[in-house]
Amino acid sequence: MIDKRQVARRFSRAANEYDQRAALQNQIGDRLLELIQPDWMGRLIDLGCGTGRLLKKLESRDRLILHGIDLSPGMIDFARQQTRAKLICGDIESTPYDDHSFDIAISNAALQWCSLDSAFSEVRRLLIDGGRFAFTTFGANTLNELRSVLQEIDPTRSHVHSFPDETMLRAALQRHGFSQIKLAQEELFDIPQDPADLLQNLRRIGAGYAGPAAGQHYFGRKKYQQLIDELWNRYRMGSQFGFTYDTFFVSCVATG
Repeated sequence: MIDKRQVARRFSRAANEYDQRAALQNQIGDRLLELIQPDWMGRLIDLGCGTGRLLKKLESRDRLILHGIDLSPGMIDFARQQTRAKLICGDIESTPYDDHSFDIAISNAALQWCSLDSAFSEVRRLLIDGGRFAFTTFGANTLNELRSVLQEIDPTRSHVHSFPDETMLRAALQRHGFSQIKLAQEELFDIPQDPADLLQNLRRIGAGYAGPAAGQHYFGRKKYQQLIDELWNRYRMGSQFGFTYDTFFVSCVATG
């Protein structure tokens, strides 16, 4: 289970520098915008809107009425300075909106902080029959390199979140009333200067582990150095080593 309070705190701290540091997430978000067809119109909500970056880009589409929700108060405060969209602070899994409030829902790299069943159920509640849902999220191979080394160093605990595979993702969408599912899966790579840069950047954008007993998952200096050394050894051995982000690009329709 995700510790939502910890997620909200971390992303609040990261809000001011998030867009400068989250290059891969921004790249994925720009590709998500390509899924929003020119003829889509009506009320759109960005679920996990973060800094409001995508909403700002959508302001030029005058047939869209833009809304956003994010768990992090700091992100919402920052987003209010960036976009004219109507924004609220809240949880994707339990929003304050009425049934069938939106024609379109989008979400970029946010659903990994949710229960997919709860999130998809809520999105379906929010959308009109025939409403569009376009989102990105991460798959089972995400950060496999980091997960592998951490399991060797400290096998008694999880330090990296679990992510769904394609079968799980499709099944969850179908359970909660979505059809016409179009799904593309692509492995993208974050290639840092060294492994320490990756770990530092994950912390600075608020994307650290937030699962059970997350507060107990800090290494001492010796074990942390062991992690860096092992990652560095593997980094140098590969001809082009990168940290994997197994990424889904999905669009679907809310069925009546």
